Amino acid sequence: MGIKAIDLRRGIAVEWNNKLYTVHDFAKVSKGNWRSFMQVKLRDTATGSIIEQRFRVDDELEQAFLDQKAMEYLYSEGDKHHFMNLEDFDQILIRRFRLFASGLSCLWRQPHVDRTIPLLRCHNVVAECF
Repeated sequence: MGIKAIDLRRGIAVEWNNKLYTVHDFAKVSKGNWRSFMQVKLRDTATGSIIEQRFRVDDELEQAFLDQKAMEYLYSEGDKHHFMNLEDFDQILIRRFRLFASGLSCLWRQPHVDRTIPLLRCHNVVAECF
């Protein structure tokens, strides 16, 4: 499903150049007789790096849908953190750099604390997404 660049907002996940990004910041720029464009800061969910990109207001990007799942932090093993899904009690493993990349770095401070974690719908392996 496509989303126009003019409709981008903070937190929306998009696929661009075969990578998954979340919108970190955006601004519509209109200068005199020039055409308007969107100046967007995108956070790469794999590395955590932020890139700045310009899009025409009518450019379309592929929107990725994220599920918000209630998870409980269980324990850590080195750079791996274990979470439990509170609905079906499945346990998942998320590497520390994935948590930093997605902006969820404070989740493992206290064990047995409930948090909401965004998970990509189309991937079976959660650790590869966030």
